[in-house]
Amino acid sequence: MDTFKELYCAANQVAPHDYASVVLRRCLRWPAQLIYWPVRLIRLDLFAAELDLVNNVGHLTTPFDIDLDVTEYRYHPFNQNQLRRSLGLSISTTQLRRLVFATFNEDAHRAQSRKRLVPTSPPNPGVSGGPSHLVDISRLG
Repeated sequence: MDTFKELYCAANQVAPHDYASVVLRRCLRWPAQLIYWPVRLIRLDLFAAELDLVNNVGHLTTPFDIDLDVTEYRYHPFNQNQLRRSLGLSISTTQLRRLVFATFNEDAHRAQSRKRLVPTSPPNPGVSGGPSHLVDISRLG
C-alpha cells in the first residue's frame, strides 16, 4: 500500500527528498511562511516539531490515522512555547488534514477511473456474452 509521501510526491511531481519542506511550507500558517527561510538560517530547531509531524504523516497508509500524529505534535517538546503558538509560528493541522484526505481521495479516484471493464469474446460462439465475459483491464499488467 502506498504511503502519503509516495502519493503526494507522485501527484505533485515532488522529489522524495524535498517532500518534507514542500508540505511544511504549504501547511504553515501565514506568519510562519513569512519568516520560515530567514529563521531556519538562524535557528534550525524552531520548526522541528512541524518537520517531525510532516515526516510522520508521510508514513501514513490511510488518512484516518492522522489524528494520532496530530496528538503527538501537540505534546512535542519543541511545540510547548506559548509565544511561538500565539504568534502563529506553527503548522496548520487543519490544512495538513485537508491535504492528506485530498491526496488519498484523489488517489482512490484515479484508481477507480483506471478500473474499466471490457468485453471479451464468449467461449462458445452460440452463447451470448454476459457479465462473465467482462475482464477488469486494470488487473492486466
